[in-house]
This record gives sequence, structure tokens and C-alpha cells, in this order.
Amino acid sequence: MDPIERTVTSDEYQGVFMKYMRLFLWGLFLLGGSLLGGSLLGGSLVSEVVAQTFPRYSFPIDETRQEFLKPNAFIPVQRPLDSENRLSLELQVPHFLMFREKPLPVTLILNNNSDEPSPALHSAVVEIWDGSQARDSFQLHPRSAVTDSEGNSMDVSASNDSTQKVFWYGEYPAQPDKTKEWGIELTLKTKVVVEGFGEMGLTALIHYVPSIASVVGVQQVFIEKSDLVVPLEFSVKEAGLYKVSANVFSEKGRPIAHLTQRQRLQLPGGVIPLKICVEVLKHKKAMGSYLLEDILITRLPQKLGGPKAYGEASSQSVTIPAFDFSQYPEPECPQEKGKVRKLNLKKLFPQMDPP
Repeated sequence: MDPIERTVTSDEYQGVFMKYMRLFLWGLFLLGGSLLGGSLLGGSLVSEVVAQTFPRYSFPIDETRQEFLKPNAFIPVQRPLDSENRLSLELQVPHFLMFREKPLPVTLILNNNSDEPSPALHSAVVEIWDGSQARDSFQLHPRSAVTDSEGNSMDVSASNDSTQKVFWYGEYPAQPDKTKEWGIELTLKTKVVVEGFGEMGLTALIHYVPSIASVVGVQQVFIEKSDLVVPLEFSVKEAGLYKVSANVFSEKGRPIAHLTQRQRLQLPGGVIPLKICVEVLKHKKAMGSYLLEDILITRLPQKLGGPKAYGEASSQSVTIPAFDFSQYPEPECPQEKGKVRKLNLKKLFPQMDPP
């Protein structure tokens, strides 16, 4: 058999396998609904199956799809100070992907779940390592109120589940000229001196990158076939193939859809239209208006195995006006394979009504 034919055959088998695996997972959830129905795992499983019935550029999401809702999340680093985990240190950075054109903020938190007074922190230093090379360092200082990794204000007097919190905070200043020779993957090594415990260390990994693109405007939203189109205007410092993703929320903050689009941009910029499939809006019973948030800008590798580059979008929401569903023509945006999946689910579980 020809090698190309073998490859095609293998892909076909893989496609069939994945299709029936999704059906199996859907059946597993239905059969185990009493165990999983109220859990994050069960909800995420159903949400993923439902998403498979919609086009890849626009599919529904809910609160269980954290990989889309928090695509740039930094997971705080924690270190217990005692065997009972009553005392612990926690290191936070706002996002995993940080841009060199802005300060790099670091928050250190001492969590105390006991009734005893919190031990004193005598010093905290953050060292920035690029591989095996120490690039720079900066100090953290006591602070009564800071902002957590999700942008929420935290106060030292506030408690959560009777937890006492002590905050230390510091920023590495924006120095794009100084840091342009640094690698992307950096290690933050924090050395903390805690009364009664001596020097303790916490290590965090981040991506520290220059911003090569930004959203500079939004053109008039319009209807095209069965899509609500949101044209975003971009300014870019490097030409290339760009991938843009974003989330759509209701005015009250309920997740509606995840959008993605790829398009080549030339200097100095251009327009990339994000499309919201009307069938997704109907499925979510979302009449509008809408908010466009969590915009991520990625320039894809220019050659096989090459690095990606990133752009920083504004943290502000883009308001999308509502359109009467009657203004859309007959729905066409769900792909045919999505319709086939719905039929397969219906055949497999005739007593159910797959979304």
C-alpha cells in the first residue's frame, strides 16, 4: 500500500474512533448522571459534547469550561509551613503570559488558618532566572491591600473561612529594551524569611514576552448569512498568520460562546472578523446585548517548530448590540458533521434529547 494511502486510512480510523469515543462519553455521563450530574466533571463532559455539534469558530461554553474562560490563568504556587497545613505561603502573578511593556507584579501571601498570631515575615526577594542565568531581582514589601490573580481587591483585614492573610507585594518595572534579549520562559525564585521557620523558597514559571499586536478598534457589527460578525481592528509590529480568540458573555456575565478566527495580517495591521453563530445564541437563549472579553492574540509560528508571538488586548469589554433572531436567514452555520453527531446521539439514546 502506498504510504499516503496508509496515512489517509489511519486518519479515517482515528476519526471513527474519536466519533464513537465521544458517543461513549456522552452515554457514560447519562448512565452515571446521578454521580456526575451535579459535578464539574459531569457538566464539563456534557458541555464538550454539545460543543462538538457547532462550528469550531463559534461554539457554546458554560462555567465548567475553565480552559476557555481563563485561558491565561496563573495557578498560584503554595508551600505549607507546617505538617497540618495551618500556615502556608502563596505566590501569585496576575497571568501566566506577561508582557514586557508593563510592570511585572508579584504578590506573596501568608495564609494562617489557626487561632495563633501570624509569624512575622522579615524579608522577601524575587530572583528572575532565564534558564540557568540569574537576570535580575527585586524586593517585596508589606502591603495592606493588593489585587489577586483575577484582578480582585484583597485586604489584609479580610478573611476567607477564618483565614488570616498577610500580604507582601512588589513589581519589576517595565524595561522592554533591557529584557529584549531574555528568553520567553522565566523562573521566579522567591526567597522568604519567616520568623520561626527561617528562609523558605517558592518557584513560579511564567512566559515573559514582548507584545507585537494590539486591538485598536471595533468596526460596525453586522449580520452575514447566519453569523453575527464583530470586525476587530489590529495594529501589528510583525506580519504573519494570526489567531484571535475571545469569549462572549451576556450583559449579566453568563458565558455564551467561545470564538476563534485565523487570518494573515500585513504591516501595519488589518481587520479580523470574529463570528458568532446564531444557532449558538439560540441554544443559549441569549437575545443580547453581549460582551466580548478575554481576547487573546497569537501570531502562529512562521516556520515548522518556530516560536509563537503574542499581542496584548485591552482588558475592557467590547459591547455587542442585540439583533432580533428573525433578521437572520435560515441557519447554516452548524457544520454538517455536527448535525450528523446530533442524529447519532439521538439514535444511540432515543429516550434522551441531546442538545
